[in-house]
Amino acid sequence: ITPNSSGFDNDKMQLTKSIKIYTPTYRNDGADKPVKNIIFLIGDGMGLAQVTAADRVNKGLSMLKMRYMGLITTSASDAFTTDSGAGGSALSCGYCVPNRHICMSEDGKPYPLITDFFLARHKVCGVVTLGNVADATSAVYYAHNVERDNSDAITRDLLENKLTLLAGSGMEVFTKRQDNINLVDSLNNKGYHFIHNVNDIVSQKGKEICVDEAMGDAANVDNIELLAHTTHNAIEKLNQSSRNGFFLMVEGAKIDYAGHARYFPGSVMETLSFDEAIAEALKFADQNGETLVIVTADHETGGLTLIDGDNKTGHVTAYYVTDDHTPIMVPVFAYGPQAQRFIGKYYNYQIPWKIKSLFSK
Repeated sequence: ITPNSSGFDNDKMQLTKSIKIYTPTYRNDGADKPVKNIIFLIGDGMGLAQVTAADRVNKGLSMLKMRYMGLITTSASDAFTTDSGAGGSALSCGYCVPNRHICMSEDGKPYPLITDFFLARHKVCGVVTLGNVADATSAVYYAHNVERDNSDAITRDLLENKLTLLAGSGMEVFTKRQDNINLVDSLNNKGYHFIHNVNDIVSQKGKEICVDEAMGDAANVDNIELLAHTTHNAIEKLNQSSRNGFFLMVEGAKIDYAGHARYFPGSVMETLSFDEAIAEALKFADQNGETLVIVTADHETGGLTLIDGDNKTGHVTAYYVTDDHTPIMVPVFAYGPQAQRFIGKYYNYQIPWKIKSLFSK
């Protein structure tokens, strides 16, 4: 797999300046007080090596300002190494499922999604991805299926009305279908507005599906702030939509793509793009005081190893062991009230249960 086959452009992979690092106030960090909102950020394919490299190149990251940290294992129920279907499902439904499954057991039993949990508590839910809206990590928050590539069936599950906002790329999953269903009209009849620019997310009330094809582009010097900008708009949209609070999942999708392509500059750029989105979540958490921010990954991609580097210049030499996923443990960072509950080593599927326990009273 060559870098350009995955949309990476060598000419746009060098930033003229470091991205800004946000230092939180820590005013409510780790406080034993109620949580109203959850912002859950998933760096697809992001392991400790990817974080370390981006930190060294940028001389700091906002995610590393989060003081409560842990490690999670990521195995699927049928394999030591997970795919994004099983890895993402564990982070949504709280169960270990087979590879390629979307929140379904080995025998096809659907597991309740974390969005179901929040909807039952009258909170609104949103999903933002810097990738295709029907990809596995997005799908696990609104769909069930035994095959992650069954995009027709997966997107039909949007008719269940679990989301107030879905934003990403991939209009073809709505228009180029094998099932002959006019899903756009069906979703319009369910109260969804289709928009095609992330700048318009806050412009109208009601439920929205934002399919902006710019979200499918690899992060580069021209668009590195796109995920952060979309995250900011999504937070504002959901916060205005309900007095009862919200759940938002934000995916940095292409850290994984860079790992599959064994393209190290892309990995750094995508991780920095993701970190800017984390900064937006932390800023809102500080302003709001009732928001818990959780950052993790569904798995590591590439078996990335850092060989050498230069402390002064930030140059890093790295090597990929594979062009596929690995079973290496991935980090968890938490900030805000109850953040202390997410430290230590545990299984990925425990994260949804930890989140639910905050709202059990």
